[in-house]
Amino acid sequence: MVSEYTVLCDFDGTITERDVAASIIKEFSTVDWKEIEDRYIAGTITSREELAEQFSHIDASEEMIFDLINKDMKLDPTFTYFRDFCKMNDIPITIVSEGLGFYIDHMFLAKGIDIPTRANEGVFMENNTIQMKFLTDPGNANSGNAGPGDVICGKCGNCKSSYLEEQKGKGKTVIYIGDGRSDFCPAKKADIVFAKKSLAIYLRSENVEHNPFNRFSDIVAMMEELI
Repeated sequence: MVSEYTVLCDFDGTITERDVAASIIKEFSTVDWKEIEDRYIAGTITSREELAEQFSHIDASEEMIFDLINKDMKLDPTFTYFRDFCKMNDIPITIVSEGLGFYIDHMFLAKGIDIPTRANEGVFMENNTIQMKFLTDPGNANSGNAGPGDVICGKCGNCKSSYLEEQKGKGKTVIYIGDGRSDFCPAKKADIVFAKKSLAIYLRSENVEHNPFNRFSDIVAMMEELI
């Protein structure tokens, strides 16, 4: 029997112990990456613009980037426990990420994890930069994951909220899991939210009901009570 619930889960900093995209940028940026991030936090540029600019200013080969991922990037060791719990209860999981699909696929493959992923993509260029290929197009209701009548605002490369609304339109009870700024919008629209780090701080400031967590084993314990 298919569950009424569906899980949408962020990747960077949520499933991973460190933000992979941010780690690549910090390690290989040829400019002041923090100045670009500060402009995004201040609202003078969008997430799309931040990502495109930051990845256009890295200097690293594909081999160097994967070496960094293999050496320093790790998944929450309890994530597979969470995945198995959802599988046992027929609850589908979809990864929704403002990051890049190539490192999500790489890290999941290394752990034998097969979960559908909706993420932006990066193209490795000959000059050792990465060119962004965004999942969704701004202002296009027919773009990939837009729901009926939805117009994507264009601030994010991957509109997580429109995919969330699509799932709710199918009658699903949406469980959202995240940790950062790209999760602010969808978390406010989900039915059940598990949050940590800056997402939890933001939701508290907005008086939005949520369940704080540190590890995915915490989520399993709470979901056993909720579902």
